[in-house]
Amino acid sequence: MRAIRAVVLFMQERGGGAVVIISSISGWKPGPKTQYGSAKAAEIFLAGGLAWELAEAKIRINTVCPGSARRLLSC
Repeated sequence: MRAIRAVVLFMQERGGGAVVIISSISGWKPGPKTQYGSAKAAEIFLAGGLAWELAEAKIRINTVCPGSARRLLSC
């Protein structure tokens, strides 16, 4: 949040910009790690709120939510 707030003024001067927040699928699907999932859900909520707040300044806010990836071995 502090990093985003620090660059907003520069992005407004340039006429827009983009911010990417890296969250996790754990923010969407509850799992065994409650604290981790709560923090990731907060990042998703933050992105939504900032997107509304900064839309007039032409600053896009995106969230990437990668999930678990398993390598499947075929025999």
